[in-house]
Amino acid sequence: VAWLLQAGVERAAVRLRSDPSYTGETWTIAPGRLGVPDPAEVAISVTPDPDRPSSRIAQIDARLAPGTRNQARLSHTYNIDAETPVRFRPEGDSE
Repeated sequence: VAWLLQAGVERAAVRLRSDPSYTGETWTIAPGRLGVPDPAEVAISVTPDPDRPSSRIAQIDARLAPGTRNQARLSHTYNIDAETPVRFRPEGDSE
């Protein structure tokens, strides 16, 4: 599900660059569209970063097969800066 989380943060970054007032969405992906038989859902919530005016805080919640007993879920919070490309790092990785 990490790849779905990555797609969500990249989607948020692209949307923010084209529309600075973007606050998020629920992105629903049909079964089979991602090469897997299950549907997927990515909830994206974007808020201003009170400490850095050029940044936004993006909360990403990625779910594969949502609502089923086989659901896989991963969530993470990212800082997205308007001037810096997004670099995805899975949990536990460090620079």
